[in-house]
Amino acid sequence: MELQKCRFPNRDPNSFQDFPLAFGISTYHQVGILELFLASSFHPLDSYCIHVDAKAKDKVKTAIDQLVGCYQWKYPEANIFTVDDPVAVFWGHISVLEADFKCMRLLRDNYKDWNLFLNLAGTELPLKPMPEIRRILKNFPDGTLESYAVPSYQMKRFKVSMELKRIGQGDFDLELVKTDRVKDLPPGNITIRKGYKNVALPPYMVDFFLDSPYCHEFLNWISDTHIPDEHFYSTMITKFNQTTRDVQDLQDLDTDFTHGVCLRLTWWYDDNCRGKSIRAVCNFGQEDLPRLHKDTKCLFGNKFNLDVDAVAPIQHILHVLET
Repeated sequence: MELQKCRFPNRDPNSFQDFPLAFGISTYHQVGILELFLASSFHPLDSYCIHVDAKAKDKVKTAIDQLVGCYQWKYPEANIFTVDDPVAVFWGHISVLEADFKCMRLLRDNYKDWNLFLNLAGTELPLKPMPEIRRILKNFPDGTLESYAVPSYQMKRFKVSMELKRIGQGDFDLELVKTDRVKDLPPGNITIRKGYKNVALPPYMVDFFLDSPYCHEFLNWISDTHIPDEHFYSTMITKFNQTTRDVQDLQDLDTDFTHGVCLRLTWWYDDNCRGKSIRAVCNFGQEDLPRLHKDTKCLFGNKFNLDVDAVAPIQHILHVLET
């Protein structure tokens, strides 16, 4: 079956009308993966903010602008756009969160008609048809994210400050390094939590993350730590629960939890990866797809990489659309 014939699956049109979504997609390259995502998942009632890393090559920026332009031309009423003032994103750096906030704020301030904000990477593809994903998310109108105790071996992330150090003459020849500056305790001595970067947030929670003084203070503190995107949402959700329950003296640390549903499937340190492991993450190959398709819990899969296997992403999307 040709992908073109599968585009915009509309098995349950009412599901789109009463539960539109907003996507913040952070991408650096792999334009073809973004194209597959939109081809399989786009609906004009949803909103799409695409943050193209300021470090991306000009040909990547041009290709994404043209791709977005095609959707804007075909669906002039649709909310799909790129960020005008993107940041340079460095792994493990606060810029990962800054890219999220760019899209979060634009979607909050300019496009009101959505129920959940989802932050995705440009290397992710859906593991289920979008109507099914939407039906699942409708069961969690208050959003979904993870929060659990930080493993003891990762507590060193908060001991000293990190900073970007210049390693070359180019504008973006920078790498994240440790300093000898010892960090103060977090504001209010709040207990740091851990969770995945991927979240699904309702508008009122987006307001909290963008506007709350608690979040601003904590974001400022965590901005020079290592991999803050794994800790910001998961820590602040405990503060959100605390403030909304009018409990001012205790942080909500009852148990580790996943509120909602698994958003992203990633194979870390996986010896059975048949594609290629890059920085400990499996980049899926064709031989990985049967195992990947057995997963019935998560909504999106990461990573797809055209440089590792150019056929696997297409085969995967065809499987999803035939499901």
